[in-house]
Amino acid sequence: MSYFARAGVWLGALLVSVMVCGQTLGLAYEPKPMQVTPADLEGHERLLVIFGNSRTEAAFDADRLERALPVGVRVFSGGGWHPLHYYQLARLHAPVLRPSRDLVLLDASLLSISSAPPGRLGAIRPEAALPVVALPELPTEARLDILLGAADPVYRYRSQVEAKFSSRLDAGAERLAPLLGSLRLSGPPPTAPAFTLVTDPDKNFVMKEILGDKGAFRRASRERLTRTVAELTRPAYQLAALERSVTALRERGITVLLLEVPLSRWLTDQLERSPQLAPYRRWLDDLAARTGAQVLREWPEALRDERNFYDDQHLFSAATGPVSDALVTTLRAHVHGL
Repeated sequence: MSYFARAGVWLGALLVSVMVCGQTLGLAYEPKPMQVTPADLEGHERLLVIFGNSRTEAAFDADRLERALPVGVRVFSGGGWHPLHYYQLARLHAPVLRPSRDLVLLDASLLSISSAPPGRLGAIRPEAALPVVALPELPTEARLDILLGAADPVYRYRSQVEAKFSSRLDAGAERLAPLLGSLRLSGPPPTAPAFTLVTDPDKNFVMKEILGDKGAFRRASRERLTRTVAELTRPAYQLAALERSVTALRERGITVLLLEVPLSRWLTDQLERSPQLAPYRRWLDDLAARTGAQVLREWPEALRDERNFYDDQHLFSAATGPVSDALVTTLRAHVHGL
């Protein structure tokens, strides 16, 4: 056998081994749920399902919503999620949610629409991968990211696995730091940061407070947001994903609510000066009119107080209650029977 033939055999064996290991580890790993369960449906006359991201995670308290409304509440969200992820969730939920009873509330903010892949796209499950990669004008690297995640569970769940073990690794590194320093195997401790973000221990993506120089944090955050707003776009594949998500649910008779999450007054003013906002809102209103969905974008002005937000777009945990209560009031005004 020639050298190139042997190399090809070894490369093939290596690829097969990697795939077998990946599939084995995938079977052993219990992934984050992406769909309501039969128990969710059987236990509630109506169900409110939220498709969101870090902004909705910070804005709404599912337990508080469930106590105030005659519905069960289930949340499917992830950091950096956008319409490509919602399209996956819509395809998984459309066949199981109950027509004329269940509701889907999904984040339709321009900030989410403008999010550009690749961004956690490997997390899209195999059963939804092909419809997502078929979206028009989706970048090639995004298609490859999705397909690789569909084929390899280790790649698909890498963010969740990393998050699960990173805190343990950080704690271990802190315990070893004095020993490594005494052996001259590590450098001096880093300079203390000007500020520290303290997370709510019970929630992902939700901040409890900022310690240190709050002004320095806000200046840095607003510089970044100013650049973000200036670079906002309306990618065709994101609009197509959102439209197909709404269509799939509405064709089944599921109530769909398109939500623009509350933002600080400063960030709201920045967005209103963007040339992208008005045409996007016209498109969204037209989508709602064509499909029978509803757009929810009005919030009490007091909730836009910048003191409620740690970075103008994510709420502090203390503000989650009032914003959840405002959502309850809005849902009661727009949905019959609530």
